[in-house]
Amino acid sequence: MSQDPWQNPNDQQQGLPAAPPVYPAYPGGAYGAPAPAKPPMPNSVRLAVNFMYAGMAIGLVHIIIGLTEINKITDQLRDDGIAQTTIDSDKSLFVTTVVIGGLIGAGLWLWMALACRAGHNYARIVSTVFFGLGVLGSLSSFSNKWVPALDKAFSGLTLLAGLLAIIFVWSGQSSPYFRRPAPGYEYGYGTQQPPYGQPPYGQG
Repeated sequence: MSQDPWQNPNDQQQGLPAAPPVYPAYPGGAYGAPAPAKPPMPNSVRLAVNFMYAGMAIGLVHIIIGLTEINKITDQLRDDGIAQTTIDSDKSLFVTTVVIGGLIGAGLWLWMALACRAGHNYARIVSTVFFGLGVLGSLSSFSNKWVPALDKAFSGLTLLAGLLAIIFVWSGQSSPYFRRPAPGYEYGYGTQQPPYGQPPYGQG
């Protein structure tokens, strides 16, 4: 009788059933070695995230500053001969804009900070777009004589925090942290050699 090639000779002598064959683990991801880990957060990304947190804090304080400056704005409008009914209407609109706009801005700062900390590449693009829009809005504010000087100063601080965050998030040190792994890395493709020494598809 021929011997099963998968049978262990010691098991045959002891009358034990043959053990099933053991196949080598498939390389990469779920079938073998774990997928490559994300690189640690570089200092440049950490600084960018901290500046985003600072921008969020400045924005929240800016809400309080804006509300305390309402009387100065209404006095300026009154001195310019604006009717009281128009002033009252503009005052309500100003309060609503300051509070809602400030909270939305703080939420966007927080969103971008968390997304950058997680290494999402879209966060760099979206935060840059938000910074550009913030620059346009601040330029309009700076040229408006009704906006108090303290309000303009806080707008300048917000722009500075945003500028520093953008510089650090796009630095060369930060780029590898936002770079996506090769497609199919979870199955071992792209980051490891093909199984069993076979050449990659198209190269055989």
